[in-house]
Amino acid sequence: MSGPYRRGAGDGRVRKPVSKSRLSLPLAALGLAAAGLLFFGLHELYGFLLTWDELTIGAVEVSCPDPAVAVLAEEIAGGRAWGNILLLDVDRVAAELSASPRVAAARVRKVFPATLRIEVVPRRPAAVLEGAEPELIARDGVVLGPADSADAGRLPVLKDEGGFAQDRRAKLDLAWACLDDLGPNLAESVECLDLSETENLVLVLRGDPTRLKLGNDLYRPRLREWLAVREDRRREFGPMEYVDLRFAGRTIFKPARAASPPPAAVPGLPAEAVSGEAGPRNHQEASHG
Repeated sequence: MSGPYRRGAGDGRVRKPVSKSRLSLPLAALGLAAAGLLFFGLHELYGFLLTWDELTIGAVEVSCPDPAVAVLAEEIAGGRAWGNILLLDVDRVAAELSASPRVAAARVRKVFPATLRIEVVPRRPAAVLEGAEPELIARDGVVLGPADSADAGRLPVLKDEGGFAQDRRAKLDLAWACLDDLGPNLAESVECLDLSETENLVLVLRGDPTRLKLGNDLYRPRLREWLAVREDRRREFGPMEYVDLRFAGRTIFKPARAASPPPAAVPGLPAEAVSGEAGPRNHQEASHG
């Protein structure tokens, strides 16, 4: 058993607290001087780099999957003095490029020592918007510029009796929903979409003037159902002005007007007295399984 504790017991050594050495004044002054020299050197180096000709942008590389938009981006980016690559604001350059309706997005990167690399995502036309001046329009509703006959030959034409003055966004959404539902193959065969009535989209196929009334849903099954019997109906009833496909199990259609033969001349009467036009034929209905 250990005995009672007694002060002073142990090895008899007294430990003194260790004091931390303080930085001497000359050493501190030397450190401050070194830091000052370092900052001065960096300042001088930065000033030199800003005026160094080797860092003046001399090449601009533009990449874009659409050649026409690539040329447009080169025109926007070209013909200017870019200056030093360190001072260039790439976000500002990207914003200038994206301001063009044909550019969906732009990414600008600095490639040292003196090259600017621009990657452009084009905004692609999705349809031709009919009007006094036909225009190309993208899926996001941005008008890309005037359209020509070649555009109308490869893209669907969107029509509206009111000139898209009302419900423009809703009508465009209806067109995109129809084209998406049809799928790529059937969508390529669409010549025109009449969006005058938001509850009844009317479609015209390329090479066939018949107006197909599809309603506002079930576009693909209704169109495929009609294509399956179209030739039979043509042989039986002849050309059709329109076909209403909105009702399951039956098809309502209106035969096209037959061209009127030129009136025979009647002695003693002016030509307009014997001219006339064939009246419209009745609507007809065909049922199918």
